[in-house]
Amino acid sequence: MNPATRFRILALGVPVFIAVTLSVIAAVMVQGHRGELATHFALDGTPDGFMSPTAFLLVVGVTTIGTAALMGALAGTRQRFLAGCAGFAATFPGTLEIWTVHVNLEAPSPRDVRLPAIEVLLFLVLSVAVGALLARAATPVPKESDGERAVAVVPVSGSRRAVWFGHATARPWLIAVTVGIGAVFTVIGLLFPDDTGGADRVMVGSGVVLVVVGLMFTRVRVRVDHRGLTWSLWPGLIRSTIPHEKITGVRAIDLDPREWGGWGWRLSVRGTALVLRGGPAIVLSRRTATDFAVTVDDADTGAGLVQGYLDALREEKES
Repeated sequence: MNPATRFRILALGVPVFIAVTLSVIAAVMVQGHRGELATHFALDGTPDGFMSPTAFLLVVGVTTIGTAALMGALAGTRQRFLAGCAGFAATFPGTLEIWTVHVNLEAPSPRDVRLPAIEVLLFLVLSVAVGALLARAATPVPKESDGERAVAVVPVSGSRRAVWFGHATARPWLIAVTVGIGAVFTVIGLLFPDDTGGADRVMVGSGVVLVVVGLMFTRVRVRVDHRGLTWSLWPGLIRSTIPHEKITGVRAIDLDPREWGGWGWRLSVRGTALVLRGGPAIVLSRRTATDFAVTVDDADTGAGLVQGYLDALREEKES
C-alpha cells in the first residue's frame, strides 16, 4: 500500500466507517420504538428536547457522517490534525447517538430519561483518544510539485482539423463514500417510517439524491474539436461546450482538489472547476467568465489541441 492511500484510509476511510457503523447500530437499536426520544439535555442531565426516532437518526447521522467525510477529505494526504479531527467528529456524536438511544429504551418514558454530564465527558475523552490515535498513525505524504505541465501545441488549420477525447474517473473511495452514505440514509428512511414529521421522506429523498449525484460524478468525458471543449458527466445527460471564441488561453496543471474547494462542481476564487480527482487538468481562461478547470487524463495533449485551435483563430483574424 502506497503512503498516500494509507493516509487517505486513516484520514477518511476509517472515520467514515466509524460514523456509518455507529449510525447503523443506533438505527438497529431503535427499530420498533414508537413515540418520541429525549434527544437534548440540560446540564443536570434532564431532557429538555424531544424528536422522533427517524428525525433524530437523520439529524445526527447526516451531521456525523458528513462532518467526518469533510474533515477526512480536507486532510488530503498531509494534514494530520484534520485526520484526527475526522476521527473525533465520527466518534463523539456517534457514541452519544447510541447512548442516547440506550437510555431512552431503558427509561419508562422520554421525560424520565437521564444523561449525566460525566457520561458525556467519558465519551468526549474516548473520542479525543480515537482522534489522537488516527493523527499519530497517519504519516503525511510530501507534497508533489503543483506547477504547470508542459504543453506541446497541436497545429491545426482550416483544412487540417483534429479531435481529442479524454476522460477522468473519480477515486473509488470517493464514489464508495458518497453512494454508501446515500444508501444508508435511504435504508434508514425506509425501515423507520415517521408518521408525524415526514423525516423518513426527507431521509429517503436525501439518500436517493446522494446516490444519483455520486454515480453521476463517477466519470467525466472531455472532447476537443473545431467547435471548442465539451465536457459531459456520466451517463452523458449533463454536458456543456465552451467555444474557442470564448477562450483566451489554456494550460495544463496538476490540480489539487483542496485548492479549488474540494471535489465535484466547485466555485472558488480560482474559478469554476469540475473536479473528480486530483492530478492532470485542463484550465481555460475565458473572455467573459472566470477560469474553468476540468480534471482529465492526458491533459497535456488536450490543452495542446485547444492552443492549436486558438492559434488558428488568431491567424485567421490577422489574415
